[in-house]
Amino acid sequence: MTTVRHSRDLRSMLVVFGVLECVLAWPLDLIFPTPWKPVHLVAEVLLICFFLGFALTLARRPHVIEEDHLLLRFGWRGSLTVPVKQIAGVRAEDRSVRGGGLRVDGEEAVCASGSTTSVLLELHSPLTVRVKQEEHQVSRIRLDADEPREAVREIRRTTIPT
Repeated sequence: MTTVRHSRDLRSMLVVFGVLECVLAWPLDLIFPTPWKPVHLVAEVLLICFFLGFALTLARRPHVIEEDHLLLRFGWRGSLTVPVKQIAGVRAEDRSVRGGGLRVDGEEAVCASGSTTSVLLELHSPLTVRVKQEEHQVSRIRLDADEPREAVREIRRTTIPT
């Protein structure tokens, strides 16, 4: 089993927001009247927990390359399993996408936690992907990887016979 980390840029941004929220909580608290301070404290704690929790979720759920399948994960939004036998090719290719999660654009599935993908999987035959209770047939899958060239090398080494 090999893992491929993803969403480094999004994780970094979330950690920065969480740390900034910690730093700015005290000066902001000086503005609030005394009766509102507990409400502000609760809101700050929830916001900091959200930022750091989302960042940790992305870090703890990397893509997984197994002998018979790839498990593509996109944070808390879910995952997609791709059988190795269906992979025809893989290459590093940057693309901006709108929104994160799993969605389908024509014959292309997009698995992203943030707003970019960096790896393209091409399939031998269409794969059935279920999105929002609808089934779609896709022949390409876009995903994000922190190190796209290394991810491509690992996917090729593990999944595509020579």
